[in-house]
Parts: sequence; structure tokens; C-alpha cells
Amino acid sequence: LLIPGLSSWQPIPVALGVLALWTMLTSSFFGRTRTKFGKLGKTLFSTSHKVSFLAWPLATGHYIFAGTDSLKSWSVMLLATGWLLITFLLIYRSLKIESVRMLPKINVPEVRIS
Repeated sequence: LLIPGLSSWQPIPVALGVLALWTMLTSSFFGRTRTKFGKLGKTLFSTSHKVSFLAWPLATGHYIFAGTDSLKSWSVMLLATGWLLITFLLIYRSLKIESVRMLPKINVPEVRIS
């Protein structure tokens, strides 16, 4: 059950769910232990965090193809709402980061209070 493709029941949809699980576990592990690995931990966390964006489509594919309620109207609405929300937030975040990068640097003098 923890190795993708070894399930006897719908091996491909179950493999999608297993890959989503491993993706999130890896990101979670490196998120919690990144300070213990020093610079390597930051690199591993950054890489695993970027790869963890694949967990959402993998888990969605698992749900659609292996789920018993995946084609019911409430389920389709839930999936569509989730996809729209995640897409909106990713676009908003990328635009926000770009707008912050375009701001000029301001030199603020240091003030010392004796």
C-alpha cells in the first residue's frame, strides 16, 4: 500500500494517492527538521516544498479515479471550489511577490538611543 503501483485494486489511481502521500510526508519531514541539517536542510526543504505542489493534483486524481463519490454533484462542486481557490491564491501570491520585488530599496538611517 505504500509502494506506488502494487495495489491489486485500481493500481494507477491508488498509486496517485500514494505519490501524493509521499510528497507531503517528505515536505513535512524536511519542514520540521530543516534546522538540524544546516544549509543542506534549507536546500532540501526548499526543493521538497516546491515538489509538494504536485500533491494537490495527484490527490485530486486519486480522488476522481478511485473515489466512490467522485462524480456526485456535491463532490464536483467541492473539487471545483478547491481548485479555483488554490489557483486564485497561487496567482495572488505570485503577483504579490513580484510587486514587492519591484519596490525600490529605502535606506533608513540607524537611530541610537543612549
